[in-house]
Amino acid sequence: MAQLARRDPHLNFGVYDEAGDLCAYARVVTDQATFAWFCDVYLDRDHRGQGLGLPLVRAVVDRPSSSRSLRCS
Repeated sequence: MAQLARRDPHLNFGVYDEAGDLCAYARVVTDQATFAWFCDVYLDRDHRGQGLGLPLVRAVVDRPSSSRSLRCS
């Protein structure tokens, strides 16, 4: 009997400070084949205005992927 491999539909990204505390977070929902939905971006209130958001978004968008044909929204 064949069993389908389950893939996690979420990609999680984080930015941590020197103490190891999470200060920014982004989540993408994807089928890992054709579609990616950039659904959450959160920056801790104490870390806003420090220029963390743009590098976080760039890291998500520029993420190396085995499937370059992802349709993003």
